[in-house]
Amino acid sequence: MDNGEITDFDIDITREFLELEKENSFLKDVSFYRVIDYDDFVIFIVGKGDKSRLENHHEVLDFFQQKFDIQTIQLVEFSSKLSTYVENLIMPAKLLGFDELFLPMGTTEYKARIDKNSQDKMLLSVADLESLIVELTSKTVAFSFE
Repeated sequence: MDNGEITDFDIDITREFLELEKENSFLKDVSFYRVIDYDDFVIFIVGKGDKSRLENHHEVLDFFQQKFDIQTIQLVEFSSKLSTYVENLIMPAKLLGFDELFLPMGTTEYKARIDKNSQDKMLLSVADLESLIVELTSKTVAFSFE
């Protein structure tokens, strides 16, 4: 908490996960990493494969929405791949491609190409996506719509 890596909200959500685990045995196999709060839009970072487990048990997500007055919960699986974060965060919009450009001065630029016909399905604005990805990965991604 002192480093700002976890928040009081992370702790509150984790406590509730532990309480729910007593009644829902499948939660023992779910890894929960952290929460990112964007007002009525909250992102749960969960372990690989845990997104589908939680989506199959809507009652757990409904509980969190009611308990913490959350309008929308987006589940994102923890990954070492930047493209996986981008794809999860733009859903249900469609990612057409993810480019990694290696520049001569030794830096790397990232560009996500999104289907322009699905742009209106995105739950976050491009500016919010850019700042969220920086918060999650410390990397900058440019977005384009094709």
